[in-house]
Amino acid sequence: MAQNKTHKSKYRSVTRWLVSVFILAFLIWLLYIYTGKALCHIALGQIAQLTNTKIRIGSVDFHADGSVFIEDLIVGPRRSKYENAAIINARKVYAHFSPTSLLLFHPRLNVIDVNDFVFNAQYDLDTGWSNLSSLKIKPPEDSFSKMPRIILDAGTLQYSKISNGQEEIAVSIPINATFRSDEETKQGYIFEIRTATMSSGFGTSRLTGS
Repeated sequence: MAQNKTHKSKYRSVTRWLVSVFILAFLIWLLYIYTGKALCHIALGQIAQLTNTKIRIGSVDFHADGSVFIEDLIVGPRRSKYENAAIINARKVYAHFSPTSLLLFHPRLNVIDVNDFVFNAQYDLDTGWSNLSSLKIKPPEDSFSKMPRIILDAGTLQYSKISNGQEEIAVSIPINATFRSDEETKQGYIFEIRTATMSSGFGTSRLTGS
């Protein structure tokens, strides 16, 4: 009898342990889902705030390394009379949060990696309107946060003219670019823009500044 009681006691202990592990795993999974959704929302909000634009996306997912993966990102002016006034169309965007900001429960993006994109600058010859008029790089509101580093890779810079309501692409150039915070002045961005060789014969060029 004593041996049976011992076996039952061990069985109950193992069962309680397994139930506890299951409940803990379930709670961690719920926390992961909730945290991921919250960080996706925060990432989109910070991109919109940084550029002073309106954001639309195809899909967004949170990765375990603290990054957010965005597909089919469209960045456009907050208001426009034109239906197709997008400034940036990007197929893939990886937004990375600063690990320190996550530990401090104050998430801030430190890298925005944009891949396979079209940067479209539109200008209306009749009215003088441009879709870039409202595009402004706005620093984080809190004083201790840095502007994120922005990497534009495998993209196209496109200039479009609008006349009598009709849009025409005037120039299209392959481009890569990097923008990062100016560590010396602590204000604005240092940028590097690189263009690739074009089929028309124009060679590569490089532009840097702040």
